[in-house]
Amino acid sequence: MAEKAIYEKPRPKPDNSLDSEIHWQKGSLLGCGGFGRVFLGLNTDTGELIATKQVSLVGDTNQQQKEIQNFKGEVAVMKQLEHENIVRYLGTSEDGENLNIFLEYVPGGSISSIISKF
Repeated sequence: MAEKAIYEKPRPKPDNSLDSEIHWQKGSLLGCGGFGRVFLGLNTDTGELIATKQVSLVGDTNQQQKEIQNFKGEVAVMKQLEHENIVRYLGTSEDGENLNIFLEYVPGGSISSIISKF
């Protein structure tokens, strides 16, 4: 099932931004972390692979509320970052069950998983 999201291109200057609605499809689980799960996604408008970080909105525990606040803080920081060696922030959405952060997909796994191989 395709979901709708806002796609935000990197912003070299605040007045150069264009937001447009995209459709995406959730793929396989790439990993789990302290702030949620990361899935491979497909931008069905462009065919681009993306990484989608999700935090569940279902339930109302104190831990979950902390995760949501951390998630929102992460988004605020990522919106400000632009560098060729930093994974590109693409946008966010909320689908009623999850908060989603859309990121550039970089194949090959995490840096720690690559280092552990050597």
